[in-house]
Amino acid sequence: MNRLFVVSGAASGIGRGLALHFAGEGDTVVAFDVDEGGLDSLAVEAGASVVPFVGSIGNEADVDRCVTQVERDLGVADVVVNNAGTTGGPAATTVDRTSVADWNLVMSVNSTGPFLLCRRVLPSMVSRGSGVIVNIASVAGMVAFPGRAAYSASKGAVIQLTKSIAV
Repeated sequence: MNRLFVVSGAASGIGRGLALHFAGEGDTVVAFDVDEGGLDSLAVEAGASVVPFVGSIGNEADVDRCVTQVERDLGVADVVVNNAGTTGGPAATTVDRTSVADWNLVMSVNSTGPFLLCRRVLPSMVSRGSGVIVNIASVAGMVAFPGRAAYSASKGAVIQLTKSIAV
């Protein structure tokens, strides 16, 4: 189809599946992830349609560097999929048991990352009057799950971020 995608969390799981699907449809996919080995494997499997980008979605400098490189080398993104996510693992549980570092990690990947990438791509999408942003959340953003305080809060933030962009 010849669209340009940016997919975060593309080295594994849902993001990898999306990247492979879109590349298989003839689209170019910038696969954004911290997992360099996973990105290398994805690029080998998908071929030249996937452009790996190693960086952290929760890091403003990495997001800026990614979008700058994409715009310089490939053009403006037609579709952005904010897929990267983390539960924080067994250390991020209830509020009283979750360290600030674990809370910040979950919020950085799950909430701040989508904000940073949306903030960076929205100006070009608005100015040209086209573009698609897909923010992947979870039912945990609407219904709290036991032992997943940071995850539920972060996914609730993504839902509200998405609604805020839409209006």
